[in-house]
Amino acid sequence: MAEDITSVLSAYPIKSKYIKHITDLLYYIDVGDQAYALKKSTLSNDTINQWQQVYDLANHYHFSFVLPVMLTRDGNLFVMSNDHIYYMTPWINHKNYSTKNFYRSLGKLHAQTKRIFEVNIEQIEQNFTTYKETCQQALTTVLHTVQQFERQIYMSPFELQVCTHYRHIEHIIEKLISTIDQFVNEIKSQREWSYSLCHGNLQIDHIVATDNTYLINWEQAHFDHALTDLTTFFKQSKLFSFPRKSFITSFSTYLEENELTISEHLLLCIYLLDPAKYVTVIQQYNDERHQDTMINYVKALEQAFRQLLFGLQWIDHYEQEINTIFAEDDS
Repeated sequence: MAEDITSVLSAYPIKSKYIKHITDLLYYIDVGDQAYALKKSTLSNDTINQWQQVYDLANHYHFSFVLPVMLTRDGNLFVMSNDHIYYMTPWINHKNYSTKNFYRSLGKLHAQTKRIFEVNIEQIEQNFTTYKETCQQALTTVLHTVQQFERQIYMSPFELQVCTHYRHIEHIIEKLISTIDQFVNEIKSQREWSYSLCHGNLQIDHIVATDNTYLINWEQAHFDHALTDLTTFFKQSKLFSFPRKSFITSFSTYLEENELTISEHLLLCIYLLDPAKYVTVIQQYNDERHQDTMINYVKALEQAFRQLLFGLQWIDHYEQEINTIFAEDDS
């Protein structure tokens, strides 16, 4: 492996003084007056072009939040070695980042790369009508599970946890179903949808900051609706170790850069209230006959539950704003 890294580094116009293996995919490269991060990527011949397009667009739109990639001696963005693709960026000594700066960067990314196209509204209506039925079935599944657990004389910690959650889950799914109805009604008057450049793997670990806020690791970047980036970010388990309220109240900064329509506001709420992960954990517990440890089942269920509570907090906060938009449109 050391020989591979030496060969990769020889492609760059630098002379390393110190190399530190940080993870299986990351190396710290010290050249004296500057430090770099050398990444052994997960890119392939099928995804490399999309990854390179990120830097073409970053250059075109002057995206200062895209951490630059160092060019090789031959002017390339990456090095191929033993069927692996490597690239190098400046090493950032991470500081606490501003939630507003993060939202502003993400909003600019989505707004400035947005592409509008026509969609089949009838198909969207049909899909969400089917999804509504799935949500109703999910509530029935949870109810039957609770009834089954309550018949037992002694419940396990997981089973007690499910029973304790039930009233919250009932409220969440009922809220979700009513939001789906609102969305389907709103989308009927719409004929256009949008795609934007999405980071594709938006995690807290992929936000780094000095005096500037950077988004790193664009290896899964692709064009999709902007809400896919937001949903990925809001559903990560690490988010729940951070002050979640700031991510809700500061979202207006994102909206200043990339305004959402009523249907998009509603769709984001739908994504955040999706109970699929929560129900899957329960089904795994019932079907696998306790193949995993109790603590892992409890942990997985709690993470799924906290995601749904975050969605409920989100919709409670933005419901007033959505209703305000409705009122403005009616007037």
